[in-house]
Amino acid sequence: MPRSSVAKKTVNLEERTVTFDFGDVGQVTFDLNKCTADNVLRHALHGASQKHGDSYSGCAGDATAAFELCTKSITQVEGDAGKWTDRKAGVPGLPSVFIEAVQRQQFTIHDRNFTFDEVRAKLEAKTDAQCKALKQNVKLAAIMAEIRAERAEAKAKAETDDEADVEELD
Repeated sequence: MPRSSVAKKTVNLEERTVTFDFGDVGQVTFDLNKCTADNVLRHALHGASQKHGDSYSGCAGDATAAFELCTKSITQVEGDAGKWTDRKAGVPGLPSVFIEAVQRQQFTIHDRNFTFDEVRAKLEAKTDAQCKALKQNVKLAAIMAEIRAERAEAKAKAETDDEADVEELD
């Protein structure tokens, strides 16, 4: 499913800028060259936190899977040969909610429990176009919505009533 967005972002590595295009409203450009060295570092570390945090965003309590995906994400970009993206490494193109949805669907089709790692390996062998087509499958989209709802419910149950008390927000 495509994400809706109010702005189109364009990254220019040579000029070290990011342009946010808000259509008829206007454009605004962030220029890294205008930042202090401290703020360049802060931007880099914030970006690293976001990128590597995104690698395990769908793991919902599975610390082992989260650790594995985060480690792969970090390893993938470090060093002289580092790559920003590498779907074959399992990040970021194959979020765990997608893998789990395919895993559930395969059980329905084959009446066999495939492990998370088996499904991930099969998906990693697919082309980007094949994975994109799977992600747009209506049945898989419904299963992913169900998984997200289950995760949200589990998270909500884990919170205490005090955490949702607006009187305590002062």
